[in-house]
Amino acid sequence: MPKHTSSIVVVDDGEALAGCYATLLDAIRRNRAARLAAQRKTEPVGDIVQPDFLNAAVEVRSDLTPPEMLKRLKETELRVGRTPGERWGQREIDLDLLFVGDLVVTGERMKVPHPEARNRKFVLIPLAEIASSFPDPLTGRRISDLLQSCTDTKRVTRISESIDV
Repeated sequence: MPKHTSSIVVVDDGEALAGCYATLLDAIRRNRAARLAAQRKTEPVGDIVQPDFLNAAVEVRSDLTPPEMLKRLKETELRVGRTPGERWGQREIDLDLLFVGDLVVTGERMKVPHPEARNRKFVLIPLAEIASSFPDPLTGRRISDLLQSCTDTKRVTRISESIDV
């Protein structure tokens, strides 16, 4: 499998880790990130009553393969203290691999692009901020176009500024 020059990862961390953004920024600076989108407070997905989530997106330069990237993200979640829980329920942190350049991965344990990325404003809004012209490898549509046609009605509120790192 060829090496990759960029990927886009979304960060979705629970309200309990509101201070995680600064820690995340430090980690990103050490790991060849290009841009970190503004942090946003977002209405949770699903029917579980819970606090809002904090979300951001980051573009990362990496030579890792998609499985290696996913493994590293899951290891980071465990280091931060993520514990198993209900699907779409409150969690300490949730790191998702959304895109890896123009690659499409359709394995049993991993799907890239993320299957729900193009349907969720909390993903598309920060992605449009840092990579609006990036084309979804499945549809060929730019992130900005996917956002414009997204029918998601969940609330997404910007609470910080984007950062070039």
